[in-house]
Amino acid sequence: MVEDFRSMLQGSLRFEWYHGGSAPVQSHDTGWISAPGFGIIQVLAMRTIMELVGGVRHVIEPGSALVVDADVSISLQSTAVGQAVARFGHGNFYVFGGTSVLSLFDIPPVVALPTSMVLGDLCVELHELHKSAESLDPLRFATRKLSLGMRLLDAIIGPLSPNEHAMVLLAHAQRLAPVLTYINEHLSRRTTRAMLARQAGLSSSQFHALFLEVMKKSPMAYLTERRMQRARQLLISTSRSVREIAEAVGYEDPFHFSRAFKGSSGASPRVFRTCNHWLSGG
Repeated sequence: MVEDFRSMLQGSLRFEWYHGGSAPVQSHDTGWISAPGFGIIQVLAMRTIMELVGGVRHVIEPGSALVVDADVSISLQSTAVGQAVARFGHGNFYVFGGTSVLSLFDIPPVVALPTSMVLGDLCVELHELHKSAESLDPLRFATRKLSLGMRLLDAIIGPLSPNEHAMVLLAHAQRLAPVLTYINEHLSRRTTRAMLARQAGLSSSQFHALFLEVMKKSPMAYLTERRMQRARQLLISTSRSVREIAEAVGYEDPFHFSRAFKGSSGASPRVFRTCNHWLSGG
């Protein structure tokens, strides 16, 4: 079964890189930040306190790398006065159109990897690659990006095995993969459950029951979740207006989008963008 899972991953795996690089940082207190995909944070030459919502705190030694799962809120605060270098990156790995690969492995919301320099190195390499994208032919750029992305994924998951959810998804991949891909590729369009059911070749009720069993949420709840994830990505990694982002994720009314976004993310789009400027090198 594990070999089958790996074959399915290889055929449908997609890597998205949102932003990253390195930057000098003074004594810092980021406030609450979260990313729409995985986040990697490494501060060199300065001890940092990481706090999760709920009061859980960890001391991160200089050079250690944090891997933070999508949409997990954390705050980072330095323990000394001075200047250091932060290396960071955020992106995502998807399979079957829109399922996060990291969600298929037993990974805690935040993982601290002592002296794991390779993660910071890869974030910087990916940043430099994207800076030079215009000078590279598309094939060379895509090949290099995929190579770096797969090294990054391997460094994160290491020897971990797929979890139970991965096995369930794999068992129904033939039916649900076209649906998940359709959702991911049509986030800006009006979509109904009946339209998604047709992608799976099932009646609306059969599709709803299968989707709920496998994904642990309804098809329309999943669609909204993917739209909000995409909106968070665009808010952090682009300068597009809230109206433009609303349209890109299927909302004709910016007010309706802002209300839905605040309900999902706990902050309005503008506040979310301002609070998370640290993730985009701001």
